[in-house]
Amino acid sequence: MATFNRGDVFVAVEDGKVQWRDKNGVLVATLDTGRPGTFTTGMAFDSLNRLYVTNFSDQSVQVFDSSGNLLGNFGSGYDADPESILFDANVNAYVGQANGTGDILKFDAAGNPLTAFDVAREARGSDWIDLASDQCTMFYTSEGFLVKRFDVCNNTQLPDFATLPNSPAFALRILPDGGVLVADSAEIVRLNAAGAVIQTYDAPGEDNWFALNLDPDGTSFWSADFSTANVYKFDIASGNILLSFNTGTGADTVFGLAINGEITAANICPIVNSQSCCQVIVEQKTQLVPPAQRGSVTHEKTVEASVEKVCPEKVVICGLVRKIITYLDAENQSQTRYDDIPFLCFIDRDDANENDEFHVTGATILCTIFAREANFGGPNNSLAYKFIEKEIVKVCIRKGPAPNNS
Repeated sequence: MATFNRGDVFVAVEDGKVQWRDKNGVLVATLDTGRPGTFTTGMAFDSLNRLYVTNFSDQSVQVFDSSGNLLGNFGSGYDADPESILFDANVNAYVGQANGTGDILKFDAAGNPLTAFDVAREARGSDWIDLASDQCTMFYTSEGFLVKRFDVCNNTQLPDFATLPNSPAFALRILPDGGVLVADSAEIVRLNAAGAVIQTYDAPGEDNWFALNLDPDGTSFWSADFSTANVYKFDIASGNILLSFNTGTGADTVFGLAINGEITAANICPIVNSQSCCQVIVEQKTQLVPPAQRGSVTHEKTVEASVEKVCPEKVVICGLVRKIITYLDAENQSQTRYDDIPFLCFIDRDDANENDEFHVTGATILCTIFAREANFGGPNNSLAYKFIEKEIVKVCIRKGPAPNNS
């Protein structure tokens, strides 16, 4: 089973879908939010490599696991057109909204609403957002000429960062030097830390630059023109086009990008009480009684985890991979088997002391190494007597009580 890899490119296209492509632009799969007829827009990854997709016209956000399986909805209370999403260093999510109140909404890692920020508007709401490394300064565009700012720590509007040459302005990314890249319709603009234009990027026939994300290589970025459905990778320093492709979805269909492994400004620097994770390989052989018809086995998996013990400088995690295996037996009867596979791991924490409180912030299957039928027998080896799997499980924790207990 394929999993998201560093550098993979995700393109929000029409009909509630997202194209998953590798770092060279080759299509891997098309993810479906289950919302036909809707426009997907901005996206982001959390620390467990799950993809969060804003669904602009459905007033919702969907989540996919690292293999591209739809997990369900995230958050609630989107009053009009959620368009962009990001995570801060504490794995809280911020969602920008184009219309309605235009507020920036903040959620905890589980999707529980925390607060709404009533930011100043220009032509629309808090269209596209990006958080600075100080975890407080939110840069955003409002489909006008301005790059605006808001202090999410003190709930205060800040002076505008820059006035752009074109309008409307869309997606933006803060650079490590304090400058900003902005998809500014007719061209892509690079601003220095003082907000002055120092460089522009463009390609022939492209006049509606909309999406923009940084590549994890630290030297390039991706952008897309919604009117042509062309996606480009640019070298930041030279402005050279390094790669391009067309989504094949037609005009006015591409309204968001995400790059797996993108290092955003909000997640460059470590912070106090940062999230820590462990990874463990889990392997299991499940006996199929009665045996399964060859090729008929399907399965679903979920991960549950909790903190078992806190020791000096160590946090011990215990958990289960819960599996539901379904198949057809030799008599064409549907069979279901349930299997729980326990696992243990520990996380090094210099700030851990015995009896300190830690909580699990997330648990997921990071990668399925293999999952296949085995031990064949019967006529022409047509029956499988076992199903074997091996996967990598990731569990993350943070110090303190869980948010819903605080």
